[in-house]
Amino acid sequence: MGYTEAERLKEIIFFTNDRFKVELESLLVKSFGSIKNFSDISGIPLPTIYKIFSGDREPNLKTLRKIHEVLKEGEEKNNKFIALIASRPVLNMLDESYVSDNENKYLIKEYPATSIEEVFIQSIRAEREG
Repeated sequence: MGYTEAERLKEIIFFTNDRFKVELESLLVKSFGSIKNFSDISGIPLPTIYKIFSGDREPNLKTLRKIHEVLKEGEEKNNKFIALIASRPVLNMLDESYVSDNENKYLIKEYPATSIEEVFIQSIRAEREG
């Protein structure tokens, strides 16, 4: 079973405050494309999220539960994804973590590979993941 965003949230909760803020922001941007998108989807007010990142306020238990719930729902709902197999420098240039058409939103999963053998391995891995 793969490492999910909800599992990552459980791990970063125990980091120091500064590292927690950085890791949480990174997780939400990677999962939802932007903090605004996450706010719209989760119903957590944007100012609340920015106060957490700025250090003006620590997240309360209700907020953390809501973040976890939204991450978990996204994993269960969004089993469709696009596998992008490329070298790490190319993947680092990727700005978006989602692509959408008129009806659906697809997660872009990154699979780094530096040789043709790794491309085959990553394609098998992507196939197994869905």
